[in-house]
Amino acid sequence: MKRLEDFKNQNSLVSTALFKQNEKAKIKYRTRLEASIECLRWLILQGLAYRGHDENQDSLNKGNFIELLKFYAKGRPDVEDVELDNAPKNCQMTALSIQKDIINACAKETTKAIITEIGDECFTILSDESADISDKEELSVCLRYVSKSGGVVERFLGIVHVPNTTSLTIKNAIESLLMEHSLTLPKVRGQAYDGASNMRGSIGGLKTLILNECSSAHYVHYFAHQLQLTLVATSKKSEDFDIESGSSLNQELGLIRPGDTCWSTYFKCIKNVLGLFRPILESLEAIANAHEADRTKAYSIIGMLMSFDFIFIAHLMGTIFGLTNSLNVRLQKMDQDIVHAMSLVDGTKKDLQELRDNG
Repeated sequence: MKRLEDFKNQNSLVSTALFKQNEKAKIKYRTRLEASIECLRWLILQGLAYRGHDENQDSLNKGNFIELLKFYAKGRPDVEDVELDNAPKNCQMTALSIQKDIINACAKETTKAIITEIGDECFTILSDESADISDKEELSVCLRYVSKSGGVVERFLGIVHVPNTTSLTIKNAIESLLMEHSLTLPKVRGQAYDGASNMRGSIGGLKTLILNECSSAHYVHYFAHQLQLTLVATSKKSEDFDIESGSSLNQELGLIRPGDTCWSTYFKCIKNVLGLFRPILESLEAIANAHEADRTKAYSIIGMLMSFDFIFIAHLMGTIFGLTNSLNVRLQKMDQDIVHAMSLVDGTKKDLQELRDNG
């Protein structure tokens, strides 16, 4: 009879009370989790850092994530009552490990959407390798494909750390990354890399290794890099024009270091040299007066800078690079097509010919 009475009145049982408490805690936990996800998604979309320099309780600025979470909860009683100071000390959903888990989940969902958009269609791979801040080699891979709406899009797929930059290692890394997302090399219809020998070498380069497995994966050198290399080769024909590089790389008028695969740096370097011509001469004179060991070299550079040949060629190359720089900016737009690109090239050629004939 006692068990029958307990069965009829289950709301008075301790186990029932505990179960109800757990359901209430689950609702609060889900509210905190959804608030953290919404704030982190906004920071990710804006490309902002989420960690703060000092996230202690007495800090005036706890970082973007926690400050945004406070703003998000303000005026929302259902969120404000369960967030931050009102949450249990062991379940505030603000720890670094939890933030990383949420961000990794967002990255996986984004990649999943990209793979779903590609479906069974063909695609092109774009890849480049570089060293990170810890001098570890890493390989970035992007995909270029035609969306279902008919537009050409490029999407970042991921970064893979590689032990070295040999063509075979890079090929294995790309293939592993594609297989991880259920993509295969036979679906590749194009490959685009820079001009490094390990990437486009005709014997053992990455281009050749992929072509051996998929003959339809046509290699295309980076379109912008083709123009860059052409202009660099042309500028090197002038032996009298020698660009000096220097420090202050983070300043707008700093003497940036020119690069063979980024010819726009030459244009900026020439423009900055002409704009800072007087300060450069004054700095060289100061060096010559202060350092006896560098006096001869400093005065020789001053003589070269003040010569007619240097001034004339600097202005001439500045004008030429000014014409081609606008073409480079237009070619780097995401929605560029080959017909429009060729018309831009023709227009630049006409401007250069006009400069040659009447300039």
